[in-house]
Amino acid sequence: MFVISHRGNDSHNYKENTIKALSEALKQNYIDGIELDIRITKDNKFVIYHNTSYLHMGIRKFIRNTKYKNLNNIDLLENLLKQVNTNKIILLEIKQEYGNNKQLTKNLLKLLNKYQYLNIWICSFNYKLVKEMTNKSKYNVGLIISDILNKNKDISDFDFVSLSKGAYNDIKTDKIKMIWTVNSNFNKYKSNYIITDKPYLVNKSIFNNN
Repeated sequence: MFVISHRGNDSHNYKENTIKALSEALKQNYIDGIELDIRITKDNKFVIYHNTSYLHMGIRKFIRNTKYKNLNNIDLLENLLKQVNTNKIILLEIKQEYGNNKQLTKNLLKLLNKYQYLNIWICSFNYKLVKEMTNKSKYNVGLIISDILNKNKDISDFDFVSLSKGAYNDIKTDKIKMIWTVNSNFNKYKSNYIITDKPYLVNKSIFNNN
């Protein structure tokens, strides 16, 4: 089993999807990688953030419509990539519901290609986007599949699939399966990659159930 820290979560007290949380998770020998959400700003900066918008001082700002200098307390993806030196998986979930997939692909690959020594994987719910990534990059690229979304999509060109627990038994494939978000019953997914908020529990749970 490969253990991927969901948004950098573990037993620490750092806020998820921040450089501090992600860096701390990478230090732990029981963690094989980290997963983080990224979005693109109006000025084409990639930031580590989950939601489409955030609320600051009573004002809601949409990430894609706001320049990075006008966002508060949100980390840049590049600042994370600059400071980590690891062979562990860095799984980027691209939060791109709509927009120019070709331009986003170009911008992201321009950034990532400066850090080719890192073990970067890319995934998204956006089928057209990950198809574009697959055609243009040499990184491991996967489609995210939920109980409802993307279950009938052709996955033959992808390197892996990222599955909800509900979709896990429905998708028959020899490709790598990453299952999200598994926080208990870890034994069920022994031969797979799991994305979890509680990496610190995985080894203990498996040991106690054997």
